[in-house]
Amino acid sequence: MSNPFEVLEKRLENIESLLVDIKHPPQQKTINDEVLLDEDEACAFLKTNSVTLWRWVKAGKIKVYKFHTKNYYKRNELLETITQLQK
Repeated sequence: MSNPFEVLEKRLENIESLLVDIKHPPQQKTINDEVLLDEDEACAFLKTNSVTLWRWVKAGKIKVYKFHTKNYYKRNELLETITQLQK
């Protein structure tokens, strides 16, 4: 059986990290007042996987913005792409 004080300490650390996240939420990346999503966020937004996302980029359906080694996507453009694909 584990030490109850260790269990309490782990729980308190978890609560503390949650409170820090609430107090200082992560800043969204923006460019010209447009929200940028990284690859994982874009996949979650589109409810697809990274392979499908990359295929859409290669087909010219979605524009990718590269900063250093990361790919970003404009949220508004993704929304437009979704509505066009549904038609």
